[in-house]
Amino acid sequence: MKKVTIYTDGSCLDNPGIGAWAYIVIDENGKINKEVKAYAQTTNNIMELSACIYAIKSLKQACDIKIFSDSKYVVDGVNKWLQNWIKSDFKGKKNVQLWKEYLECSKNHKISISWVKAHNGDEYNELCDKLANDCAKELANKLNKDNISVKEDRIYAEIEEKLGYSFKNQNLLQRALTHKSFNKDNNERLEFLGDAVLDLVVANTLYVDFLHYSEGDLSKLRAALVNEKSLAKIAQYLNLGKYLNLSNSEVNNGGRQKPSLLSNAFEAILGAIYLESGYEKAQNIAEKIINKIYPNIDIDIIKDYKTKLQEITQAKLAKTPEYKVLSSNGPDHKKEFTIGLFLNDELIAQAVGKSKKEAEQIAAKITLKKFEDE
Repeated sequence: MKKVTIYTDGSCLDNPGIGAWAYIVIDENGKINKEVKAYAQTTNNIMELSACIYAIKSLKQACDIKIFSDSKYVVDGVNKWLQNWIKSDFKGKKNVQLWKEYLECSKNHKISISWVKAHNGDEYNELCDKLANDCAKELANKLNKDNISVKEDRIYAEIEEKLGYSFKNQNLLQRALTHKSFNKDNNERLEFLGDAVLDLVVANTLYVDFLHYSEGDLSKLRAALVNEKSLAKIAQYLNLGKYLNLSNSEVNNGGRQKPSLLSNAFEAILGAIYLESGYEKAQNIAEKIINKIYPNIDIDIIKDYKTKLQEITQAKLAKTPEYKVLSSNGPDHKKEFTIGLFLNDELIAQAVGKSKKEAEQIAAKITLKKFEDE
């Protein structure tokens, strides 16, 4: 393994207050990589832990890492009580999100960490402290000069920006993104709540916007908008897959792309917003996101490809499509069907699916495209 030495430091001008962290990575050839980042409204220990995390993340291969830190909180966490936290599921512990991020990024490395007294004369320790302190002072001067308001670093900033909502309690958002495979403190209860909120939001929107639709059509429209596939599309827009907290096995099984996990996470986030800010805020956010992803909601979204094709062929040709099994292959538990779509006994399209219904829908979709291109 490649050997690497890391120094970390955090500098807070007013604890908690304006601050910054820095890290220095020295490889076995003596090459130095330095990084600093500004924060506000946090503490030295949190900045030090953040520096440790991002220093480890900067390494592109598995390494034998020796870390020096002047934060006993970080050193004791790694050396003494972090393993006990894992066994107790972090219940009642502080800064859980950051410690889990540390565990995730450190798992492929061999790590030892030692406490070093601040201002002990060590060249790299002093340099690291100076980098962090200078960065914090620069930020403070900018704030005083330009009267700029700076928020503390937010891990889920991308999600919050797309939602148009900043969580007061970041732990609530973290829980909404946590699958049961990762932790007992997961998103299942929030998903239950968010599902109910979403049903009401969509039902109210459809009731107001589609005055002449029957109860049956409104129910079908609602089902089409809140089904797994539709919600997964919203979750993909929010890039939730990137931020899901999953077990390693779930990650290896493609969990970050699974529609079920993505849709559940979106519902959980909506439930979290409802808990934190009430129904009106949850309603506004849900409506905004749905309208962005599905700007043209109408009766067509509840019609499948076969229904749409039949309406067209009856109107244009006074004919109804016929679907015939052309072949089937594979064992019973993994059979595939080839379906042919016929009009006037002429084969128009054929498709393969894991079931006859799936293949019929695909064949109808192909045929619809042909009609559109004519």
